Amino acid sequence: MLKLKPFAPDNYIYAEIIRDWSYYDKYSLGVMGYSIINWIPISLSFGKPIIFVLFNIHFYNLSFLFIFRSFRYLAQSKGLEIEKREYQVLLCLILFYPVGLIHAASLLREPSLLLFFSISLIYVVKLNISKINTVDTLLLALFAFCTLIIRPISGFTLLCLAFLAYGMRKGLFTVFNFLKFAVAGAIFVLLFQELVLIIYNLEFNIDWLSKFREDHVLEYGVEGYDVKSWDGLLFSIKNILLLFFQYLLSPLPILVENHITFSKFIPFLDSIYVFLLTLPMILTKHKKTLLFWLLAVIIVVLMASLFETNISGAFRHRMNGVLMLIPMAAFFISKSKILRNA
Repeated sequence: MLKLKPFAPDNYIYAEIIRDWSYYDKYSLGVMGYSIINWIPISLSFGKPIIFVLFNIHFYNLSFLFIFRSFRYLAQSKGLEIEKREYQVLLCLILFYPVGLIHAASLLREPSLLLFFSISLIYVVKLNISKINTVDTLLLALFAFCTLIIRPISGFTLLCLAFLAYGMRKGLFTVFNFLKFAVAGAIFVLLFQELVLIIYNLEFNIDWLSKFREDHVLEYGVEGYDVKSWDGLLFSIKNILLLFFQYLLSPLPILVENHITFSKFIPFLDSIYVFLLTLPMILTKHKKTLLFWLLAVIIVVLMASLFETNISGAFRHRMNGVLMLIPMAAFFISKSKILRNA
């Protein structure tokens, strides 16, 4: 009644599938994969969407705990102590995450996606710290594949994080190896383009990305956002930065009009919340120690920002990146002089 909670039309789709699972193949590949993976909890909901909401709340809570476990594992491997004070700050931050409180109690894909993503992240961090065994490798592949099915860009991002984790542990990112990675990266992009062509029957490149964004802006109207020119390297870098910050801080007016920002109360609070989460990272002296986590957050947000064209989708789809920000912010806040003297 107070219009505090934005309602995603996709809720109708998932409610229909929960009421009658035979509808699982009527929609997109992502929705179909999501429905198949969630067959057990959907079946245990006995056709009642409200029961599935309870499953999603549980998945969301587990996701947050797994992400915190990943961060703690990484921090302790770097010799950083996790104290009781951090758990207290962590609890306060998660309790006041605006969009998390809204979308955890929904029928949307986010809780399931976050669960598989967060479990995968544990093995990615392990890969960054030490060599992982065959079982861990298979589990990483399994959960990353489930993430890929639910939301392809998130699954692809996990592959990038695994490559980053392995490369940083092996010390591969040197000037000497730059040309090797440039060649390997070019081959990887070509293979990725072929994979996208096979699965989605489209040619992925800058021209396609520009057209993709333009078409969706026409579809979403004032909810959509775009950048006009991709001609040349400098324009491309500028556009990527603008999309990154618009995605991370939506609905703040970076590529959208002011009236859109102030017409969305909870999302506006969420953008302020996310902005405040980033401040401790900018000010901390531990940036080098936790460099992998910082880079991982940037990659998670950056990859998704290129394909996000909808303001209402942005603050929902960035939840995995925000959940990764929370334990890092809690760690830095707990180490501040103000709390130490409290």
